[in-house]
Amino acid sequence: MNPQLKTFESFAVTGLSTHSKNADEQNPLTAKIGPLCGQFFVSGLFQPGPNSPNVVGVYDRYESDWNDAFDVTAGIKAASSTLPGMKTVQVQAGEYLVFTSKGVMPQAVIAAWMQVWQHFSAPRTDVQRLYATDFEEYLAPDKVEVCIGVKAL
Repeated sequence: MNPQLKTFESFAVTGLSTHSKNADEQNPLTAKIGPLCGQFFVSGLFQPGPNSPNVVGVYDRYESDWNDAFDVTAGIKAASSTLPGMKTVQVQAGEYLVFTSKGVMPQAVIAAWMQVWQHFSAPRTDVQRLYATDFEEYLAPDKVEVCIGVKAL
């Protein structure tokens, strides 16, 4: 499935954060994102239910590109929280390529990121990845959108 170009307004996400890099995420001994998500779900910020906000993962503060370190926040769309240890990050307004994946988690989100890496592995003539803010939005227990910030070339 081809990604869709969408424009998003800026929004805030509040949750738990860590600093990592893709090479560390390949090794279960150094991976931080999986444990971060586990901590988020027991933090009390997310209350499952029919009117609960979608879970969002934000990637920001990239040191350079996908090879170097970045921050990741697991949270919900919210301007702030009174819970201790929570961080609020702002997703930048702008154009995003949206990669959609359905299936069992976390395999579905891994499949979406594989689409992202494949899409940007060849030189692009249409868009350039910004490495400013990217995000995942979990729309259902079996559906995720990975949104990659881009600018037109």
